[in-house]
Amino acid sequence: MNKKSLVFLDSTMKDGLTSVPNSVLTSRTLSLEAKALFSIFLMLTWRKYQITESFLAEITGCDIQKIRECVSELQNHRLIREAV
Repeated sequence: MNKKSLVFLDSTMKDGLTSVPNSVLTSRTLSLEAKALFSIFLMLTWRKYQITESFLAEITGCDIQKIRECVSELQNHRLIREAV
């Protein structure tokens, strides 16, 4: 079988790249939404943003309830915690 390479067509890739641990991406116990939100947390952490539920809802286009569900899921998996 002839394997073809894929390329990014989106020029926004020039804005940077966020590395996500493979264990998070391949977890069978985390929802796809929680995995996506975790990658956004990783992106924002290095930029010194104050990460709030309302800010996450704004940048993702999700409602606050969905953000809270994903945050709770990530906390239950001990991937994030509230800032002290």
